[in-house]
Amino acid sequence: MNTPSEIEEYYKAREQQLLEKLHQQETALAAAEQTLKQLTENQKTLMDETTEKRAARERAFNPLLLQSLTDIQAALKEELQQHN
Repeated sequence: MNTPSEIEEYYKAREQQLLEKLHQQETALAAAEQTLKQLTENQKTLMDETTEKRAARERAFNPLLLQSLTDIQAALKEELQQHN
């Protein structure tokens, strides 16, 4: 049979093991949270870049589209005038 001091020593040692394990888990959790934060920031940056590229394409495309529509409208007006 174990003496009270042996039992106390066992539980102190076990408590220390559990505290160490808890510290390791807290460290791992903090690292995972940091990684998640960085991945989220990277994704946001990529999305911002994609949005900016799309906006640049639209800015370049819209004047071309407007010019094409204006040219078509002018051609249709000319064609109507020729028929009248």
